[in-house]
Amino acid sequence: MRRRFSLVSTVILSLCTVVIIASAVYANDVLLPKGFKLVISFDIDVSSKYARPNEMIPISVREPVKYGGIEVIAAGTKGKARVVSVTPAAKGGKPGAIEVELVELDEGNPKTESGKAVKIESVDKISAEGISKKKACLYIGGLFKKGTEGEIKRGESFEARTVEDVVILLN
Repeated sequence: MRRRFSLVSTVILSLCTVVIIASAVYANDVLLPKGFKLVISFDIDVSSKYARPNEMIPISVREPVKYGGIEVIAAGTKGKARVVSVTPAAKGGKPGAIEVELVELDEGNPKTESGKAVKIESVDKISAEGISKKKACLYIGGLFKKGTEGEIKRGESFEARTVEDVVILLN
């Protein structure tokens, strides 16, 4: 009976040691699965008056990203969005419109196992449309009246998600 207890306790102790060592070795990596959500915000105002298609727009991670209670991406981490389409406001009361897509967090921050940037996408479409002023065009001289521009304001937050599984290196 004593030998069996001693053998069982030795096996359990050995398994615990292996688990502790393995967790210490792999504690430096965190796998963020495809679709993992984070919140981003725009660093500048984006307007249909000035933006051009394919222009890169600076963004930041709005809130710290935690996985399993561990912060894996710090708030303020920089990234990029791209202008997909833009229509400036026009005479006749036509409003401006803009659509933007999220691209990635800057390469090297956070550090990834592959060394590549973390690819992200928006959960919902990111777009803005100005206000039509067509009613104003009914009045004399209204043909020269423009609608308002489509604008995404600096600091405006959007929900994003990872495009693919990515291993984040913590050290």
